[in-house]
Amino acid sequence: VVDGYLKLIHRRTGIFCFDSFFFTKMSSIGFDGVEGWIKKKSKHTSLLSKKLILIPIFSANHWSLVVSIV
Repeated sequence: VVDGYLKLIHRRTGIFCFDSFFFTKMSSIGFDGVEGWIKKKSKHTSLLSKKLILIPIFSANHWSLVVSIV
């Protein structure tokens, strides 16, 4: 449900949204482990060209959303 809504936000606004697995994976293996995934996900778009970047976080049965203003 969360990933579907983030995809909808991205399609309608162009805001870059990571999926719900990104933060968990980065927390367990570090930035070097997700760097290639970030490049693949952002394709031809620079993350710095976006106004907002959304990162959903699920921890201890609670959802949070990090909103990064670039």
